[in-house]
Amino acid sequence: MTADPFSLGVAPRGESDPDVGDFRVDLVTGRWWWSEQTYRMHGFEPGEVVPTTAMVLAHKHPQDRPRIERLLTRAERTGLPFRSIHRITDAHGTHRTIVLVGNGEFGPDGTVVALTGCMVDLSSAVRVAAGRMANDAIAAAAASRSAIEQAKGLLAVAFDVEPDTAFDILRTSSNTTNVALRTLAEWLLPFARALMARRAFSPDELAQFLRAPRKPRAPVGADRGRDSADDQADRSPVDNPNAGDTLV
Repeated sequence: MTADPFSLGVAPRGESDPDVGDFRVDLVTGRWWWSEQTYRMHGFEPGEVVPTTAMVLAHKHPQDRPRIERLLTRAERTGLPFRSIHRITDAHGTHRTIVLVGNGEFGPDGTVVALTGCMVDLSSAVRVAAGRMANDAIAAAAASRSAIEQAKGLLAVAFDVEPDTAFDILRTSSNTTNVALRTLAEWLLPFARALMARRAFSPDELAQFLRAPRKPRAPVGADRGRDSADDQADRSPVDNPNAGDTLV
């Protein structure tokens, strides 16, 4: 069993938030205390194991472990507030992303005698955000594919060619005019609809459009601001790598 939190000077937070757990380590005795939430965050029932510094570090992701070890060592030496976002693996092999926040406690002689703080499990929030991003990406891809497929079908009918040939025509126009394929398809569709609305379909006018495509005067399926942002993104794709973990 771990030590009673009150004997270590810890004021337990309570069990109202299952994603927030408290911890304290007595640097004089090396004794750790975990709240029930911190135990469960690491995949244990309260009191099931006796937490130690070695065990705490063992649960850190291998790529994050060295800097967390440096963080704790520095905190033990200076007592300054610290925080970190990093990954852990619990006793069941589940990966979690947590925020670690803490500070040192000082004895009468001014030396650091303990570290205390809390851990916040961000895993649920990360899953929700990742799911939302995936859904948005899938929806955008579906919308893009829909416009391209419609444009391909339109060109196949207009030029009396196979769909694959129609796609080659669209792609060639995209490459030679430096207009992204999806954007070109979205511009082509309202132009073709306008032709169909006023007279018989004209392959020559379509061919002329493909040689010098232009954005329609009216927004297509979205406001102008969004079209402009999409067009800019299509013309100038920028990688957005994960920011990764931060450490202060």
